[in-house]
Amino acid sequence: MNVWQENVPASRLAGLGAWIKKALPIVAVLFFASLMGAATGLGLGILIALLVVMVAVGALMLWDYRVGVVALILIMPVSNTYLFPRQLFGITGFSPENLILLGTAGVYFLKHLFSQDGPLKVSSKFFWFYVLPLLAAGFIGSTHVNNIFPGYLIDNQIKYSTPAPYLRDVVIKPLFFMLYAYLVAAAAKESRRPNLLLIPFVLSILVMVLVVFYGALSSGLGLAGLADSTNRQALNVVGMHANELGPMLVTGIVFVLFIQAGLRSVAVKAACWAVMGVAAVAVMLTFSRAAFLGLMIAAGFYFFGAKNGVRLLAGVLVISVIAMLLPQEVIDRISEGIKPGATDVQSMGKTDKLTAGRVAGIWIPVLYDIAQSPIVGRGMMSMLWSNASWTGLTPHLITHPHNAYLRLLMDMGLMGTLAVLTGVFLLWQKFRSLSTQDFAPTWLRAGARGGAMVLFVFAIFGITGSSWMPVPMQILAWGALGLILGAAQASVRDSRL
Repeated sequence: MNVWQENVPASRLAGLGAWIKKALPIVAVLFFASLMGAATGLGLGILIALLVVMVAVGALMLWDYRVGVVALILIMPVSNTYLFPRQLFGITGFSPENLILLGTAGVYFLKHLFSQDGPLKVSSKFFWFYVLPLLAAGFIGSTHVNNIFPGYLIDNQIKYSTPAPYLRDVVIKPLFFMLYAYLVAAAAKESRRPNLLLIPFVLSILVMVLVVFYGALSSGLGLAGLADSTNRQALNVVGMHANELGPMLVTGIVFVLFIQAGLRSVAVKAACWAVMGVAAVAVMLTFSRAAFLGLMIAAGFYFFGAKNGVRLLAGVLVISVIAMLLPQEVIDRISEGIKPGATDVQSMGKTDKLTAGRVAGIWIPVLYDIAQSPIVGRGMMSMLWSNASWTGLTPHLITHPHNAYLRLLMDMGLMGTLAVLTGVFLLWQKFRSLSTQDFAPTWLRAGARGGAMVLFVFAIFGITGSSWMPVPMQILAWGALGLILGAAQASVRDSRL
């Protein structure tokens, strides 16, 4: 018996060693193939570092899928820029974040496939009010792909001209954003201290701050140049428009602003305020008026809406300091178009500065397309085959109507619009309710208030752009919402123990 007990481990080790010896050449070949295939368009040093990180994350994910979730929180925002590889081996969609996302999801679902509690459950309302309208609009849109105005393809604005790649970009990619939020929620639910996920979230904001700083420096323009309305493409060198970067950072700031109020550690609070400070500077460099407005409204609610004397005094001090330090270029940008007569109907031409020509140049022309299918819409990204694009009534090759509400009406019609906005309202109500629940820890109640404010701020952003369907500029918001919803389920579970 003793001999058997000694020989079994030895035989297993020998078998394992033999397996490793056989696998090593294959692994080596795959590694160097990946190295050479992915080297196109990337610096070798960046590539090697990326591959090493991916291999390490992949190995650790097998041990705990939450490692993949942390990696996703860090890289998802920057993955939508040119500073992060968008594909490997020249295959569209075969990118590091997608590989980590799918790998993390695979490990998570395999782990819970046969467990008693099973994977995280999602409310059926989310499917009926949000996912189903996206799928329906995607199907309708796939029947119109052949009618895309050729200019979009010639100018390389889009990468699809047939139904399959269209569905990949306008349906699958948004679903990936939802999957990301789902995994964040699952990780938060299964963590003893889900508030620790705030650390990679804050770090991801810092990464995006560096991206904006890089874009501003690369543009070669000073503050006056960046503020000039004719230079709104200045930050496009990083792969995202200033009107995307600004609102993205604002959603991160708003969430951290509210959630830090529920944290106990003074050092952590100070770190949060430091990050919000540099992020506010980055927002300033985008000169996005929607971002400015959203940030001011959220700050107003935080400082003056809590009926807290200390916070009220802090708000007065903060606003006073900002007023003294704010560059004139920012003031001019904020006040652009705000002057006597600027909002008169007669002045709202295609060059009006208040809406940057949106009223007469975009919103009125797309009303005809909305009327073509007012009930179910004309499919996701219907601007591409709209009458407004074909006739040239709108500015050159814009891909959306620069109004999230008109975009819903164009793409999904009245049915889809009512469904999606109802779903968003129910989520807002859930956050408001969670913010008053006694079973939830202080930081979670504060984070729920932050989640509700993020949704409110996005309602403001929607007036001049954005979308109510998942788009890259929302990625910080999706991460924040997932964190709060998952932590809420964990709190409910703990309260019942």
